Amino acid sequence: MRFKTNLVIGVVFGALLAFVYLYEIKGGEERRQAAEQSKKILDINAPEVARLVVSNDKERIEIGREANGWLMLSPVRDEADSEAIDRYLRNLSESEREKTVVDSADALRPGVAGEYGLENPRLKVFIDTKQGPLDTLYFGDDAPTDRFTYVKTTGDNPKIDVVRAWRYDNLAKTSFDLRNRKVLNVAQGAVTALGRVSADMSDIVVTKNAELWQLKTPLSAMADSDSVDAMLRNIQNAEIVEFVNENPTDKDLRQYGLTVDQAIRFALATKENATEVELFQGEKDEVDRLFIGHSDGVGRYYARNVGRSPVFLIDSTLVQQLSLSVFDLRDKNPIRFERDRVTTI
Repeated sequence: MRFKTNLVIGVVFGALLAFVYLYEIKGGEERRQAAEQSKKILDINAPEVARLVVSNDKERIEIGREANGWLMLSPVRDEADSEAIDRYLRNLSESEREKTVVDSADALRPGVAGEYGLENPRLKVFIDTKQGPLDTLYFGDDAPTDRFTYVKTTGDNPKIDVVRAWRYDNLAKTSFDLRNRKVLNVAQGAVTALGRVSADMSDIVVTKNAELWQLKTPLSAMADSDSVDAMLRNIQNAEIVEFVNENPTDKDLRQYGLTVDQAIRFALATKENATEVELFQGEKDEVDRLFIGHSDGVGRYYARNVGRSPVFLIDSTLVQQLSLSVFDLRDKNPIRFERDRVTTI
């Protein structure tokens, strides 16, 4: 009899444990995740996004996913900043409604949108996925407290919500914010040779041998690896200050000082070649080229990445950093040795 009683108690206790685990622990976590998901303004999976359209009162920005990353399609066709796009989608996916102001059918009633600045929204964000269009978000006025912004969603369940104002600030980007502003798409560690040609400075060629740099032109000597690495680091980190001409003509290039006979020309190779003649004669993805032209008179210089169309401005600091002399780039140690291996002086 006692055995049966203990067995019943054991079964009941086990059932209680299973209930606590399934409902309170596992079920509680699932309910928490469902509650968090229900607060999302837009349920998106960033890798599934195929197209992003951001519109404001000044421009319409369209960005599409390509095999090698993101491409800006409008207002100009150019490389997009993939990291900036990924951040944008992350901000979008993390945006949560603080509360719903107008729900469902009421959001479609005439005049309601205008009350919240949504008749002519200051920002529209459209997401297109691989499965098809997802939704459009409309951002209107700030709430009276200025800490929140009204946002309207469309689709099967239209509503007007409020989100934190800083969420709107993170999404109100311009084409310049989302465009690739790198002077060159180069990774410092991948560069195996650097060449500079200029009418005003000595031509230089340095190549990498193992971890050391070697001057090839105008003389053969050890290079100061720290100086060469600093040049490459400055190029890698340099950003465009302003785009000035999207499709320059030959006449425009001469005006900017960016023709072959005028510009300071840099070539960076990422593939080792047998001879110096072949060093910078590679495919587009093996050699990056930067032309630097005239000053604009206010501390900036016209420049062009030969792999892209537009002419842009760079800061004069970068030009100074890239104008090192042969003496600056040459190894100035009179003799090299390992101190710990010296036995006699």
